[in-house]
Amino acid sequence: MARVALLIGVSEYEYGLNPLPGAIKDVEAIQQILLNPEMGEFADADIVLLKNPVRQKMEEAIEHLFSGRRKDDLVLLYFSGHGIKDDVGKLYLGTHQTRKNQNGELFRASAVAASFVQDSMSRSRSKRQVVILDCCFSGAFAEGLSIKDDGSIDIKTQLGGEGRVVLASSSSIDYSFIPNNLDLSIYTQYLVEGIQTGAADQDGDGVIAVDELHEYAKRKVQEAAPAMKPEIHAVKEGFKIRIARAPVGDPKLLYRREVEQFIDRGVISNTIQAALNYRRQKLGLSFEEAEQIENEVLKPFRTHQQNLQQYEKEFLEAVWQQYPFNEGTRNDLRYLQQTLGLSDEDIQPIEAKIIRRRITPSSQVGNSSTQHSIATPNNGSSPQTASEPLPLMLSVSPPVVEPVESTNQPASRRQTLLMQVGIVTILVALSGGSFYAFTKWQTDRTEQITFQKAKTLQSQGKYQECLTEAGNISTTSRFYTEIQMLLSDCQREKQAQDLLNQATQLETSQSFQEAIAKASQIPANSLFYSDAQTLITRCSQKLLDHASVRYDAGDLEGAKSIANAIPANNSMHQKAQATIAQWQQEWDNNTAHLQKIEEVLQVNDFEGALQEANLITRGSSFWKQKADTAIADINQRKQEDDRRLAEEAERERQRQLAEQAERERLEQLEIQRQAEQANCERFKDEYDSNLDVRRQVGLVGGEIRAKCRDEYEVVIPQG
Repeated sequence: MARVALLIGVSEYEYGLNPLPGAIKDVEAIQQILLNPEMGEFADADIVLLKNPVRQKMEEAIEHLFSGRRKDDLVLLYFSGHGIKDDVGKLYLGTHQTRKNQNGELFRASAVAASFVQDSMSRSRSKRQVVILDCCFSGAFAEGLSIKDDGSIDIKTQLGGEGRVVLASSSSIDYSFIPNNLDLSIYTQYLVEGIQTGAADQDGDGVIAVDELHEYAKRKVQEAAPAMKPEIHAVKEGFKIRIARAPVGDPKLLYRREVEQFIDRGVISNTIQAALNYRRQKLGLSFEEAEQIENEVLKPFRTHQQNLQQYEKEFLEAVWQQYPFNEGTRNDLRYLQQTLGLSDEDIQPIEAKIIRRRITPSSQVGNSSTQHSIATPNNGSSPQTASEPLPLMLSVSPPVVEPVESTNQPASRRQTLLMQVGIVTILVALSGGSFYAFTKWQTDRTEQITFQKAKTLQSQGKYQECLTEAGNISTTSRFYTEIQMLLSDCQREKQAQDLLNQATQLETSQSFQEAIAKASQIPANSLFYSDAQTLITRCSQKLLDHASVRYDAGDLEGAKSIANAIPANNSMHQKAQATIAQWQQEWDNNTAHLQKIEEVLQVNDFEGALQEANLITRGSSFWKQKADTAIADINQRKQEDDRRLAEEAERERQRQLAEQAERERLEQLEIQRQAEQANCERFKDEYDSNLDVRRQVGLVGGEIRAKCRDEYEVVIPQG
């Protein structure tokens, strides 16, 4: 039974298709897990890796993959790249040559048709075929599709069949490669993670089936990007095709499952954290190993939160620029939503909140219709929109000279000429003065409008635009002093805003100390100071929680180091110092009890040792374990001492029994000796007087006669 694979990654395309740099890294990551003998069990010679192939080479490789196979062979086709649907709904896989014309129509001869892949699979004798499509559909479709087209891909019809299973990262144009700060596409990243960690083995039987792998990746993907909907298509037994192995009883895997079981919307409560820490100790994992697993499990939730924050930021900026939106802005926001993998349910609360808080109706002068104006981010009041009245402007037209009736004689031609010259002179003087005044007013008016616009931008929180606008006013302006103050304020608020944004991002990534350091740089006279202090307090509480976890794990110095990072000017500082003092006192007292236990055990005072052990406070998992261990050790040593005493008592009893037996034996020997000696004496004394004795002595052998002589010094004559 062979296990063969073809891994295709296409990152570079011709005209009309965006590059996908992560596609090559996708296939390399899949190759690594397949080659791992503890996971994929594929031989190096049985894996073909294609990077940016042309159409002919790609089709030849696909046909070769499925041809000449046996029924039980596992055949895997993995593709990472653009998937393109033509104007009649047929699916194509992009190649290095794939391109679209200026009208957005696909050059079909430059791509591999899904029908070709399906035909190759149908001709194969293998009944264990697996196809994985990690396709980027967004932006890769022919333009001018029918309005009735819902943008979906009928993958099951175009690639499905008996004896095969098709996994797809998405079947809709809504999916693009979701940004996740990783080198891999999000779907492939969780396929790899599911096999590498063994987390995809849902039933714990040590085998990862295709459906288990897909369900794991789908769940993790939707935690990060709810709008993305990975799919699986199979017939009957196709779901249970074995694709990899998983470790059984691995401590890291067991801990990962514990974390995934108790996580609540991306948050681990303090209670669960304490329980997990106890579980970590039981499994023999280090604090760093457990923390890494927790971060991996929490990663998709954090990615989703970052995407929500990114959308909120961009939507707020769009509202500041223009509201209500025109069609172009709404399309841009829809594309951003799709790119971030956010569902309509994700963005609706964000949009409603911003519109409710940022947009207020105001009546415009001279217009009975209701318009929208941007409310300030601080006090919610709307900026003034009515323009100031223009100052009176000097006329530059010549004055009207009324004819003067005279009863005198008509003036001479010279007098008339002089009068005309005088009038012209007066007109020129008046016109020059009026033009200068108008120019000066116009300059002041322009600078006043610029100044007011800069102030409006400041009130809207657009500090960078405020700086740019205010920088256009010259040093000779009568507004120069006010502009310098405005520039100083906007520069301060811009820096504070940037610092707060950086601190918020650091908080999201759980870099609480760095977040506090950033937020602490915001000055007290900044509009963002209150938000910064709130963030510092929030991060300080999380630091104290994190320190408590460290202390609970028995790392006193680490816990103190984290808690001491809480700023002295923050309300949490006093609580942190009190907690540190409590930890230190508990640590010192419990350490003293442990030392006392060792002392009394030297004299086998087990009751005293148990009394000391029961005095150990059990406020943390570490000390609870220490107390339990100490009590168990005392009881064990007491049992050993009792056993030793019992053995000594038994040996003494056996010794006494042996001595008693020896005494009884010696007594018996003495009785026997006395009886024998008496017999010898009797034989000797009665030898001459008793015929029977003489006969009996005569019958006594030499051995008895010798014994009487040697042991009892009784000489019995021979008969």
